Amino acid sequence: MTNTTDRRARQKRWDYLRQVGRPSLVTGTPEVEDTRQMINDLHAKGMSYRAIGAQVGVPASTVSTFAGGRAGILRTTLTRLQQVQHEARPDDGAAGARVDPTGTQRRLQALWAAGFPIGYIRQAMGPDTNEPYLRRILHGRSARTHAAYARRVADVYQQLAGTNPADLGATQHGITYARNAAARAGYAPPHCWDPETIDNPDATPEWTGECGTETGYRIHRREGTEPCPACRTGRNEERRSERADAAEQRRAHVAQLLAEGRLTAAQIAEETGVSERTVQRTRRAA
Repeated sequence: MTNTTDRRARQKRWDYLRQVGRPSLVTGTPEVEDTRQMINDLHAKGMSYRAIGAQVGVPASTVSTFAGGRAGILRTTLTRLQQVQHEARPDDGAAGARVDPTGTQRRLQALWAAGFPIGYIRQAMGPDTNEPYLRRILHGRSARTHAAYARRVADVYQQLAGTNPADLGATQHGITYARNAAARAGYAPPHCWDPETIDNPDATPEWTGECGTETGYRIHRREGTEPCPACRTGRNEERRSERADAAEQRRAHVAQLLAEGRLTAAQIAEETGVSERTVQRTRRAA
């Protein structure tokens, strides 16, 4: 009898909330989507679903399904989740948080580019390391990784970066294969990164000290390395800028000669290296 009474009371309250425009189950409103984005942002920063839920008394499974896109959520639960504050990853549950893999991927790629075979990296991370998963992270085929896995990779990177793989027992065949394969893939070695850039998704590797410029492009060529995307882009932009400046100078020269009125359009074209049509357009625009 009590359970029936409770259900009737809940139903009566839900009916009332719907009538006043505050339904108990809310779906697809801006308020819901903003809260979902906030939870996903907190999770991306390293807070586990368990830590998020524990802060406001919501089960981790509810937090997880809501963050994953579940359509409806109780208003009371939504209100609680809106109160969550970012906090440093607690020891309890931190290892299971899923984080951006950028830094982890770059560290693995850098070690491979330095000559450490994948099998060597796997052994350095521990006997329970799954090599297929390691390869997925290495080649950028995973949108997230676990915080504990990221820390393990960071620890191994700290130990191996800047060392000679041959001195640590890697075979010459394995070293050569790793370096060649990483070079073909365009993966940056450790010296291209520093602690401020390696985890930043917007950062690019600094191969030459002048990357992103034509000078960097020339250094790549001088050292026999394939120019990085930033250097190719920088070189193209500088070339475009130089061509634009040269074109502007020619137009100014044409305008000056037209103003002087001593030469014909054909003579101006010959002297300035532009077409006679360009001279005529400049004259009309004056």
